[in-house]
Amino acid sequence: MAQPGTPVPDPGGDNDNPNYSIWPNVGQVVNDLGDSVPSIAYYTEGFPQTYFQTNGLISFVYSTRDTVAGVDTLRRLDLTCAGPNANYPDPTTTVLRNHVANFDLPQCGPGGATGVPAYGRTTYMDEYPGIDLQVYSGLGGQRLAFVVNPAGDPNDIQLLVQGQDSMVVDTAGNLRLMMDGQWVVLPEAVTFQTDSASTIFPLSWTASYQVINDSTVTFGTGYYDQSKPLVFVMGPPPALTASSYDTPGLCWSTYYGGKHFDFPKDVQADKDGNIYVAGRSESDFAQFPHATGNTNILSGQSFATLTKFNPLHELQWTIYHGGQPGSANTLSRSQGVAVGIKEDPTRVYMVGITDADDFLTLALPGAYNDGTGIASTNKGFVARYDGVDGDLQWATYIGQSDVEVQAMDVQPTTGQIMISGTTRDDLGLGNYLPHFGPYQFNVNHGGKDAFVAVFDGNDALDWSAYYGGADDEGRALVRCLSDDIVLAGNTRSANLPVYWSGSYFHQNYQGNQDVFVVQFSLVGIPEWSTYFGGPLDEDLAPQGMSMPRDLFLTGTCGPLAPALLVNGTGWYDDVPAWRNGFIARFQVNTRIPKWITYLGNGALDQHNPFCIDAGGSSSPITIGGFTDDGNFPSQPGLGYYYQPGIVPDHTATNPVKDGFLVRFDQAQNLQWASYFGGQGGTMTAPENVTAVLNLGNSVYAVGYSSRHVAGDIRIPLDGDPNDPMFFNQFYNYNGQTNDYSDGFIVEFCNDTPTAKSALAGTDVIEERDDLQVAWSPTGELALLGLADGPHTLRVYDAQGRVVLDQTVGSTAGRSETVRLPDSSAALYLLVVDNQRTGRLVPIR
Repeated sequence: MAQPGTPVPDPGGDNDNPNYSIWPNVGQVVNDLGDSVPSIAYYTEGFPQTYFQTNGLISFVYSTRDTVAGVDTLRRLDLTCAGPNANYPDPTTTVLRNHVANFDLPQCGPGGATGVPAYGRTTYMDEYPGIDLQVYSGLGGQRLAFVVNPAGDPNDIQLLVQGQDSMVVDTAGNLRLMMDGQWVVLPEAVTFQTDSASTIFPLSWTASYQVINDSTVTFGTGYYDQSKPLVFVMGPPPALTASSYDTPGLCWSTYYGGKHFDFPKDVQADKDGNIYVAGRSESDFAQFPHATGNTNILSGQSFATLTKFNPLHELQWTIYHGGQPGSANTLSRSQGVAVGIKEDPTRVYMVGITDADDFLTLALPGAYNDGTGIASTNKGFVARYDGVDGDLQWATYIGQSDVEVQAMDVQPTTGQIMISGTTRDDLGLGNYLPHFGPYQFNVNHGGKDAFVAVFDGNDALDWSAYYGGADDEGRALVRCLSDDIVLAGNTRSANLPVYWSGSYFHQNYQGNQDVFVVQFSLVGIPEWSTYFGGPLDEDLAPQGMSMPRDLFLTGTCGPLAPALLVNGTGWYDDVPAWRNGFIARFQVNTRIPKWITYLGNGALDQHNPFCIDAGGSSSPITIGGFTDDGNFPSQPGLGYYYQPGIVPDHTATNPVKDGFLVRFDQAQNLQWASYFGGQGGTMTAPENVTAVLNLGNSVYAVGYSSRHVAGDIRIPLDGDPNDPMFFNQFYNYNGQTNDYSDGFIVEFCNDTPTAKSALAGTDVIEERDDLQVAWSPTGELALLGLADGPHTLRVYDAQGRVVLDQTVGSTAGRSETVRLPDSSAALYLLVVDNQRTGRLVPIR
């Protein structure tokens, strides 16, 4: 006989979702009045948000985006056991997870709450004499299981439900609760018996719901063996597709986020291959309605987030950093925008923006410290965390008011960190650069100015500087290489200072919005500056700058002057459109452009369509983003993921957009270019790659997607829910509307097979015993064994170059003949219908 409290099996075999976490409330949960809620012991992520309170009370919170701008509705539904034999116990937890969370929030105390463990199952022991209530989640969703032990009586169970407008049982046996014009549906409970070996014994009767006085629910019962536990399971059916995914060219691809907006903004790695993802989440686990029924709150409450994955993609910890959610009339928003890493020991920095006047700061002796916030006014922040456990080591505001911190970088030798952004006000940092000629670096020059602040190895301020003109500077990114610091961004000012000489690249203001570039030494001496652009708007992307050896810039532009374009080596596009992507490459020491080219066109007038990383051991140049350009230069690459076109969205009313990735070698040869997306995405939340990272032979990409209809609509996935790696195959949303975004994390890897020897005098197709090659007398080949109909055939040579890409028809198991250009006794890779087919050594 199973012992009381032992986890019961799931009737559909969907027993545990490793990504479902139950978190202790260590002060992070407050109600919509801004007050702490100590009665909440634990809560879950996902939909519905579930809060396990003391005294046997469970609260479910459903949230929807209203048509009223800026207002959301929280709908709280309470469930508690009632009746003369109810005991009202407190919850306990079991099934300890391997990851933790740090809540760097003011409501958790001066130092926040660190190392908070996650669990997989909650139990209310003895809800009734001999009856436990267990809550867990399979891949199909969250479930409640009443476990009637041999000493219990199922007729004791009475569920008091509060917060609904009405409650009925429909003809299918489902329990339907009306809440503000929307139905919440609980399928009919599944009933079975079990034993100490977790064997499931089906029963011949169903546990039909019975509603009493529109507020109380009981179960119908029948005959059962009273020597074994009886189980009633309420919740969704098992997931229909709880399976693994193996997408060629991907080594890991997962959704990552909660039930509201989630936006990963940056991804970086330490020297050991651990991955850190920064961004923001509006998933409102910390805001609990103070009463049942409907509560209106302002939308947009968000936290800055930082998550660590080890090299095996196992989730290690997540940090939530921000201010306390306020009352119904106030909110606080924080977001992380960039990550930097110092090694030996590993310290992880996150910079971002917050309008919380109580953003959790932590002073560090000897460092720059500012703990004064201003309500509802953007300020920047920088925070430092221990790389092992994520513990907060230092956090400070940056600037006074109307400040946006937008980028950071680390000088690995000196340990200096550089932070950049924009401000309309006095920064208040101090240690400003002196005048250089007539230009003043210590004052705001009008409107919004760019700024850069440099901190020493102990996080004390070295120097800071404004950079701007009479109009606005709209973005400012910073990168460091050896002894050089480069600040680049967008400007509408015609009077920026110019530092240049000799053969340095130089351009005057071209009109509308241009890109600017200014280069400093480590001690702040300006060495070079220039405009870059044409007569229309140029927009440097939020992650559109990389400087591992040369300076790379990417973003969007209108038509540029033909003389501005530079055809270096390799790939080049000089055909303009009304809106284009661009890539610009400058040699840092000589400031001479090596490569300036267009890249794609189409819906690139929108914000944030590009990101770039030109670092990594093999020195590739990788660019990501989103596009609606159906003629984007997609090109398959040997072993790489390949999506040749945009996947049509699920409804014609939505624009057709997908993410993309493009990879060049250091000689600027196009190695690989692919779309990346599914049937999700909208104008406001397309499938968008927001940041890329070259790591070894892989490319990591983070971004977000959205989905506006129910059904199995996914991005390309790769992972196994049964593996220790973090993998969530399900788009997280609020269950009632899909008007939200979910983050994703993807590792694009190279699946190039290892060459093998061929038998002399024969043609070899390895890995596919069902296919053969036949040669014609004129040297053409045909594939034998293909299904009848059209097929896409691509052939790569041993260096990964595409030597053949065409559609061939197959009749009676034999394809049309094709000719390999300059074929010889060398290794080729055949790809049929986008699936790797085998290796071919042609011997004729």
